[in-house]
Amino acid sequence: MISVANWWFFYYVAGWYTLVGPHPLTVMVLNAWYGTLIVGAGISIMRRWGLAPVAIRVGTALLAFWPSLLLWSAQLVKEPLILALIMAGLAALVYLLKEPQEGVRKHVPAAVALPFVAFTLTLFRSSTGAAFFMTAATLFGGCAAIALATRRYHQLRRFLVLLVLVGGAVTLANRLDLRRNLIQSYGYTAEPVPTGKIVRERL
Repeated sequence: MISVANWWFFYYVAGWYTLVGPHPLTVMVLNAWYGTLIVGAGISIMRRWGLAPVAIRVGTALLAFWPSLLLWSAQLVKEPLILALIMAGLAALVYLLKEPQEGVRKHVPAAVALPFVAFTLTLFRSSTGAAFFMTAATLFGGCAAIALATRRYHQLRRFLVLLVLVGGAVTLANRLDLRRNLIQSYGYTAEPVPTGKIVRERL
């Protein structure tokens, strides 16, 4: 069953089929790779958070053998990509919070990745993008308050800039609202229809 709510996934699959050929295993292999990326991002987050080695090993095993992740990694579904984006965004978030002594140049990749993830998640699934923004806002807002209380104004500016970047990315994605535009422009219904059949209704 498909609906216009998943419009982007059709273009994603079609893009890969155009590049490497219409083999059904193409996206499944990518999903398996996303599963590996998710576990790697989880390890990075746990290490930077300073967890004990035993806790890291247990957390890695639980994440690697999470039943849903194992199932998604072997199917033609969108969840591995969305979860990989979430984990990559969280890894960038933790890096920016836990590595304040790093130079500005080393922060640039994570600072670019963060709004990109927020924008993409909001574009793909607005509720997930909103949840990601709330996570970033809570962490950056708390750190900014601590920096203000301790008069570390350079860190305060950094956290506020990051918060504005993430918020701006989410706002931009919501304003684009490609799903609504697709429905209004082409008359696609939002109701699920059998695979391969997209109903077009004239407005």
